[in-house]
Amino acid sequence: MNKALKKPFLSLLSSLILFLAVLAPAAAQDGATAQDGAAGEETRENQSISFAGSFTQASLKEGSRTISLTGGAWVDSGNVYIEADSIDIYGEQSRFLSCRGNVMLTQKEEEITLQANVLDYDRELSSLTVNGWVELLDRKNQLAARGAYLRSEEDTGIILIQVNVSILKTDDEDSELYCRADSAIFDTDANMLELTGRSEVSYDGSFYKASRILIDLDTNEITMEGGVSGNIDESQ
Repeated sequence: MNKALKKPFLSLLSSLILFLAVLAPAAAQDGATAQDGAAGEETRENQSISFAGSFTQASLKEGSRTISLTGGAWVDSGNVYIEADSIDIYGEQSRFLSCRGNVMLTQKEEEITLQANVLDYDRELSSLTVNGWVELLDRKNQLAARGAYLRSEEDTGIILIQVNVSILKTDDEDSELYCRADSAIFDTDANMLELTGRSEVSYDGSFYKASRILIDLDTNEITMEGGVSGNIDESQ
């Protein structure tokens, strides 16, 4: 794999692993005016949401309640923890989170972390969307990915990444699997990766290209379809 391409991914793997542990929720607090260091907690169908920010403003108008957090803003909602420069909480029963600036989202059970500048999260559907550059770190699979669009459905375990997708997977034996594609579907439940559109894979010195590539992340088994070509390094 090209050293220039590998270096930023190795840096990403190292830097994201140092992500701070989830902050303990502050004491509940509510109000209709701006407050310094304000915090709060609400409940949605047996799922609580805790939040805080250096500056918090709440609009409690019936039917359009919004809580705006800025300055070290964070939200803890079940399996999801988010930090950002600003976070807006709105919708019935605090359904939607709109996050802007230096966004860091962690899915605790899956040990997946996302970094982006803009991120929207739907608590009812347990889904998130990133329209813009995004970086993903999957600690369980030692996998880092990048792209310019991401859609994740937590309930189905499907993560879609599109536009200039690049993925690096390492293992304990220092083997590296590097992928590029127009689109990638990561099935976190089946631990499978599907690449489509100008798909390329480099693994253990060998290089493969195909219209569609399937990768079993448990075994590193690679299946290719459509216009397959490649170069195998027999020395490995």
